[in-house]
Amino acid sequence: SSANQLWRYTESAGIWSATPQVTAIPELRDISLSNDGSKLLVLTGYAIEERDPANPGAGAQRVIPAPFPPSTKQGSRYFGQFAVANDGHAVVATAGLGTSGFSETYIYSSTKRSFSQLPATLHLYAAVDGEVSPMLNGSPDGSVVLAVMGGLNPDPAVLAYNSSVSFMAE
Repeated sequence: SSANQLWRYTESAGIWSATPQVTAIPELRDISLSNDGSKLLVLTGYAIEERDPANPGAGAQRVIPAPFPPSTKQGSRYFGQFAVANDGHAVVATAGLGTSGFSETYIYSSTKRSFSQLPATLHLYAAVDGEVSPMLNGSPDGSVVLAVMGGLNPDPAVLAYNSSVSFMAE
Protein backbone atom coordinates (compact mmCIF):
# COMPACT_ATOMS: atom_id res chain seq x y z
CA SER A 1 0.00 0.00 0.00
CA SER A 2 1.05 3.63 -0.26
CA ALA A 3 1.31 3.72 3.55
CA ASN A 4 4.53 1.66 3.41
CA GLN A 5 7.40 3.88 4.45
CA LEU A 6 11.15 3.74 4.74
CA TRP A 7 12.54 5.77 7.64
CA ARG A 8 16.18 6.88 7.41
CA TYR A 9 17.96 8.29 10.44
CA THR A 10 21.44 9.79 10.22
CA GLU A 11 24.27 9.68 12.74
CA SER A 12 27.10 12.14 13.16
CA ALA A 13 29.70 12.10 15.92
CA GLY A 14 27.60 9.65 17.93
CA ILE A 15 24.42 11.72 17.72
CA TRP A 16 21.38 10.39 15.87
CA SER A 17 19.01 12.69 14.02
CA ALA A 18 15.79 13.37 15.91
CA THR A 19 13.69 13.41 12.77
CA PRO A 20 14.01 10.72 10.11
CA GLN A 21 13.83 11.19 6.36
CA VAL A 22 10.58 9.38 5.51
CA THR A 23 10.02 7.95 2.04
CA ALA A 24 6.75 6.36 0.94
CA ILE A 25 7.36 3.24 -1.17
CA PRO A 26 4.21 1.57 -2.51
CA GLU A 27 4.19 -2.24 -2.13
CA LEU A 28 7.35 -2.17 0.06
CA ARG A 29 8.14 -5.73 1.21
CA ASP A 30 11.80 -5.81 2.29
CA ILE A 31 15.09 -3.86 2.19
CA SER A 32 18.80 -4.69 2.29
CA LEU A 33 22.10 -3.05 1.49
CA SER A 34 24.10 -4.41 -1.43
CA ASN A 35 27.31 -6.32 -0.59
CA ASP A 36 29.49 -3.22 -0.83
CA GLY A 37 26.90 -0.89 0.71
CA SER A 38 26.71 1.27 -2.42
CA LYS A 39 23.04 0.49 -3.10
CA LEU A 40 19.91 0.14 -1.03
CA LEU A 41 17.98 -2.78 -2.51
CA VAL A 42 14.24 -2.34 -2.06
CA LEU A 43 11.92 -5.27 -2.68
CA THR A 44 8.40 -4.29 -3.68
CA GLY A 45 5.59 -6.62 -4.64
CA TYR A 46 6.67 -6.58 -8.28
CA ALA A 47 10.25 -5.31 -8.54
CA ILE A 48 13.63 -4.78 -6.97
CA GLU A 49 14.60 -1.12 -6.86
CA GLU A 50 18.14 0.18 -6.48
CA ARG A 51 18.31 3.38 -4.45
CA ASP A 52 21.05 5.60 -3.06
CA PRO A 53 21.40 4.59 0.62
CA ALA A 54 22.40 8.17 1.50
CA ASN A 55 19.25 9.57 -0.11
CA PRO A 56 16.56 6.91 -0.64
CA GLY A 57 13.94 9.64 -0.98
CA ALA A 58 15.44 10.66 -4.33
CA GLY A 59 13.67 7.66 -5.84
CA ALA A 60 14.82 4.53 -7.58
CA GLN A 61 17.97 4.79 -9.67
CA ARG A 62 17.02 1.56 -11.38
CA VAL A 63 13.93 -0.69 -11.28
CA ILE A 64 14.23 -4.36 -12.16
CA PRO A 65 10.70 -5.71 -12.76
CA ALA A 66 9.57 -9.12 -11.51
CA PRO A 67 9.54 -11.94 -14.05
CA PHE A 68 5.74 -12.00 -13.73
CA PRO A 69 3.19 -9.22 -14.30
CA PRO A 70 1.54 -7.24 -11.49
CA SER A 71 -1.99 -8.48 -10.89
CA THR A 72 -4.79 -8.23 -8.36
CA LYS A 73 -6.29 -11.60 -9.34
CA GLN A 74 -6.49 -14.25 -6.62
CA GLY A 75 -3.55 -16.63 -6.86
CA SER A 76 -1.33 -14.20 -8.76
CA ARG A 77 2.26 -14.00 -7.56
CA TYR A 78 4.04 -11.18 -5.76
CA PHE A 79 7.44 -10.86 -4.11
CA GLY A 80 7.27 -11.46 -0.36
CA GLN A 81 10.82 -11.18 0.98
CA PHE A 82 14.47 -11.60 0.13
CA ALA A 83 17.91 -12.15 1.63
CA VAL A 84 21.17 -11.01 0.04
CA ALA A 85 24.30 -13.18 -0.14
CA ASN A 86 27.87 -11.90 -0.41
CA ASP A 87 28.26 -12.95 -4.05
CA GLY A 88 25.82 -10.39 -5.44
CA HIS A 89 22.85 -12.75 -5.49
CA ALA A 90 19.67 -12.72 -3.43
CA VAL A 91 17.14 -15.43 -2.69
CA VAL A 92 13.67 -14.04 -3.39
CA ALA A 93 10.50 -15.71 -2.07
CA THR A 94 7.08 -15.18 -3.62
CA ALA A 95 3.56 -15.70 -2.35
CA GLY A 96 0.17 -16.08 -4.01
CA LEU A 97 -2.43 -13.39 -3.52
CA GLY A 98 -5.18 -14.85 -1.30
CA THR A 99 -3.86 -18.40 -1.56
CA SER A 100 -1.63 -20.85 0.29
CA GLY A 101 0.87 -23.29 -1.15
CA PHE A 102 4.34 -23.74 -2.52
CA SER A 103 5.34 -20.70 -4.49
CA GLU A 104 8.16 -19.87 -6.88
CA THR A 105 11.59 -19.01 -5.51
CA TYR A 106 14.03 -16.91 -7.52
CA ILE A 107 17.70 -16.05 -7.45
CA TYR A 108 18.28 -12.39 -8.25
CA SER A 109 21.64 -11.43 -9.77
CA SER A 110 22.64 -7.86 -8.95
CA THR A 111 25.35 -7.89 -11.63
CA LYS A 112 23.06 -9.14 -14.41
CA ARG A 113 20.00 -7.43 -12.89
CA SER A 114 17.90 -10.47 -13.67
CA PHE A 115 15.92 -13.24 -11.98
CA SER A 116 16.32 -17.01 -12.40
CA GLN A 117 13.51 -19.26 -11.22
CA LEU A 118 14.58 -22.25 -9.14
CA PRO A 119 13.20 -25.75 -9.83
CA ALA A 120 9.91 -26.76 -8.19
CA THR A 121 11.78 -28.89 -5.63
CA LEU A 122 13.19 -25.62 -4.22
CA HIS A 123 9.92 -23.67 -4.04
CA LEU A 124 8.95 -22.26 -0.65
CA TYR A 125 5.61 -22.49 1.15
CA ALA A 126 3.62 -19.33 1.83
CA ALA A 127 0.19 -19.09 3.45
CA VAL A 128 -2.62 -16.55 3.16
CA ASP A 129 -1.94 -13.34 5.10
CA GLY A 130 1.47 -14.54 6.25
CA GLU A 131 0.13 -17.13 8.72
CA VAL A 132 2.98 -19.35 7.60
CA SER A 133 5.73 -17.99 5.41
CA PRO A 134 9.31 -18.86 4.69
CA MET A 135 11.95 -17.19 6.79
CA LEU A 136 14.96 -16.04 4.78
CA ASN A 137 18.11 -14.98 6.54
CA GLY A 138 21.73 -14.58 5.57
CA SER A 139 24.71 -15.49 7.69
CA PRO A 140 26.65 -12.54 9.16
CA ASP A 141 29.29 -12.77 6.42
CA GLY A 142 26.70 -13.39 3.67
CA SER A 143 28.22 -16.72 2.65
CA VAL A 144 24.98 -18.63 3.25
CA VAL A 145 21.28 -17.76 2.97
CA LEU A 146 18.93 -20.12 4.76
CA ALA A 147 15.27 -20.62 3.86
CA VAL A 148 13.25 -22.21 6.64
CA MET A 149 9.57 -23.06 6.36
CA GLY A 150 7.79 -23.56 9.68
CA GLY A 151 4.28 -24.56 10.68
CA LEU A 152 4.03 -27.46 8.24
CA ASN A 153 3.66 -31.12 9.09
CA PRO A 154 5.86 -32.94 8.37
CA ASP A 155 8.59 -30.33 8.60
CA PRO A 156 9.96 -29.51 5.15
CA ALA A 157 13.66 -29.39 4.40
CA VAL A 158 15.78 -26.37 5.19
CA LEU A 159 17.10 -24.87 1.98
CA ALA A 160 20.52 -23.23 1.81
CA TYR A 161 22.06 -20.93 -0.78
CA ASN A 162 25.86 -21.27 -0.74
CA SER A 163 27.54 -18.16 -2.19
CA SER A 164 30.92 -19.86 -2.72
CA VAL A 165 29.35 -21.93 -5.52
CA SER A 166 26.24 -19.75 -6.20
CA PHE A 167 23.97 -22.74 -5.67
CA MET A 168 20.81 -23.49 -3.65
CA ALA A 169 19.95 -26.96 -2.37
CA GLU A 170 18.34 -28.88 0.52
